[in-house]
Amino acid sequence: MKKLVKLTIFIGIIYYLLKDINFSEILKAFESYSILWSFIVMLSVVLSDYFLSLRWQFLTKFKISLMASFEAIGISAFLNFILPAKTGELSKIVYLKKFYKFRSSNATAILVMERVFDVLILGIITLIMALYLLEIEGAVRYSLITVLVVLLFFAMLRSKGVRKLIRFIPNQKLRHFVFRTFKHTFLISEKKDLMKNFFYSLLVWMSYFLTVYLFLVYVAGFMLTLQQVFIIFVISSVAMSIPLLPGGIGTYQAGVVFALGIYGIGKEEALLAGILLQIYNLVPSFIVAVYIIERKGISLKSFKNE
Repeated sequence: MKKLVKLTIFIGIIYYLLKDINFSEILKAFESYSILWSFIVMLSVVLSDYFLSLRWQFLTKFKISLMASFEAIGISAFLNFILPAKTGELSKIVYLKKFYKFRSSNATAILVMERVFDVLILGIITLIMALYLLEIEGAVRYSLITVLVVLLFFAMLRSKGVRKLIRFIPNQKLRHFVFRTFKHTFLISEKKDLMKNFFYSLLVWMSYFLTVYLFLVYVAGFMLTLQQVFIIFVISSVAMSIPLLPGGIGTYQAGVVFALGIYGIGKEEALLAGILLQIYNLVPSFIVAVYIIERKGISLKSFKNE
């Protein structure tokens, strides 16, 4: 039933994207794209990966190198475009354990903290957009609930009740793993660490925004203001977070088409922008992943098994 619902939604998205599309207009729009600025956009993607690596290294309390973090980020970003529901993120745990002997429970805790802060910032920027820019009532509720859930999560970390609940897990091995994960999550959630983590996460999201801004304004050549690009960025980021297909394929493009349509940009140009933005985000990660896989003789099947 769940697969049927997903398939129905996906078919609806594809219909929305391709209805009344003039493919010759897409080709015409592509010919006007700047190659130089396309290269610069991909460099901004590398900058995002660098900030992600800094955040990951900080959360490990500098127990692994920046290069090790960068490698894990590259592998996971590539696998996220192959595996559903961002399960490629789990490859960071496998990779760091396999090649750098970093404990799985600690890596899991860091992965949880990463996602929590990403959700928090997405909730905050959505709230800003909904309150001051587009005034979307549903978005206000969504973002407020998101921020409150994150705050509740941090409150639960300080609760002794969670530790008591962990004791009821019947499987001893799983119970120990969950406890170690919880313990490390608690250790990296001290006030000073939370503020620094928020700063690193802010840098990450600012670099994400920079990529979208450079692409829409300088590659696609859309006459958009900073505020308009911010709205498009928020809408497309929310769409990207919907775990329908690997890498947010389809939902991301629908978000971009919808958001650009608000400012009168044609469907063909908007669809091309949504497709290429995602490809430009994939290319640097693909290069890094291929290099690491070849250099270290990694089998993608081994990642799946582990």
